[in-house]
Amino acid sequence: MTVADSGRKVIFRPGGVRVSSAGVRGIVPSPPPARSPGGGHGIGQGSGGGRGHGKGGGNSLAALALALGAVSATGGKVVPSSRVGLAWYTGTGAPANTLGALNEFYYDQAGTRDVYQKALSGTSPAFRSAQGNTGAAASISIAAPLPSNVTVGDFLIVAAIASQPSTQVPISTPVGWTLRDSTSTRFFSHGTTAIFTRTADGSEGETLTLTTPAQASTWDTVIAAFVTADFDQIATGALTSSTAIPGPSVTPSASGDLILQILFGVTGAGGSVPTVTPPSGFTELIDSRPASSGVSIEISDKLLVGGSGSPTGTFTTTLGTSEPWWATTLAIKPGTRTPNWARVGSLAA
Repeated sequence: MTVADSGRKVIFRPGGVRVSSAGVRGIVPSPPPARSPGGGHGIGQGSGGGRGHGKGGGNSLAALALALGAVSATGGKVVPSSRVGLAWYTGTGAPANTLGALNEFYYDQAGTRDVYQKALSGTSPAFRSAQGNTGAAASISIAAPLPSNVTVGDFLIVAAIASQPSTQVPISTPVGWTLRDSTSTRFFSHGTTAIFTRTADGSEGETLTLTTPAQASTWDTVIAAFVTADFDQIATGALTSSTAIPGPSVTPSASGDLILQILFGVTGAGGSVPTVTPPSGFTELIDSRPASSGVSIEISDKLLVGGSGSPTGTFTTTLGTSEPWWATTLAIKPGTRTPNWARVGSLAA
């Protein structure tokens, strides 16, 4: 790479903001530079030749970043590019995802000398994490914990169940959340379920308070986070006291939906705590159940290949013993792709 004056400056932001020194303003593609006697890679300025990022010093960092218009992931080779004028960040170690914007670059100057670019990642919905909160004391409210690693842009799902012996206790929709489904049923007592969703924006906090108009005797909640995801379809099945719990069919509106089976029910109603086996092809994400008896939530997922406009068919979750449970099928579609740092090459010798 040789240095030329294209009128576009390379910007550095290793804490504050500064502009590369005069004269270091663009690149003209040329064959890879030979190593100079003075050390470095010969892409800097200064007399005597080759005062790059070796011991020569000078404007080495500015020239190095300028030459790094882009890098290839194969062999760490620097290749010509028109990406001049983009912001560059420098530091030690891999960059934090809160740093930088889409298409910007980062150079690990004091560590591995790897180069990263912030690019859109992910094309399919994917599970990040989930947190349950079962066996809560009788109350008109519960503080449901969110997973600790929720990131802005994540698609959040709340599954909640509250039970009361003598009356229905509907769960109120919290501010900032959208109610997707609410079901009231009667098993050994009156039970109400609710499913809420939202996209994380940093204001959701570490816990979510859910309330009922009357005291619920038992609660269970699960909050799950998904990446590259958005709401698509939902359907709820009927209460079934059996070892085979049917999950209803849905018809995805998008290709590549992630299908969730969200099961609600009673643990220990039949005198034991049953095992739960997800439908064929599904992976269990969380099983939030008390040790002996109470209300329970179990969630599993399966990624569809294609499937837009076609019914999924029903699903069957198997219990070890017959218990009163029911299933909700929730389809989440590919959502907004989020920028993440990705290693694109290295300048290591």
